[in-house]
Amino acid sequence: MDTKLGQKHPDPSLIRLYITKAMLETTEKEIAETKDGEATNLTFGAKSSSVITEAINKACSDFDKHGIFAGIMKENEDA
Repeated sequence: MDTKLGQKHPDPSLIRLYITKAMLETTEKEIAETKDGEATNLTFGAKSSSVITEAINKACSDFDKHGIFAGIMKENEDA
């Protein structure tokens, strides 16, 4: 079965999905690390460039593995 439907590269919407997920994970992590009495940092920090680059690389890698189902498929944790 052709899970890429003839596509050679991930669709821009897939890349946006992975960037959004990465931003969410980074922001949640920064909020969790905030100490009591400290102001919560709700902005996407200075490391955004590297986070976005990693997200794009992950989107492309997952597209190679799962085709159009990338972002939907969960990695098998038993493997």
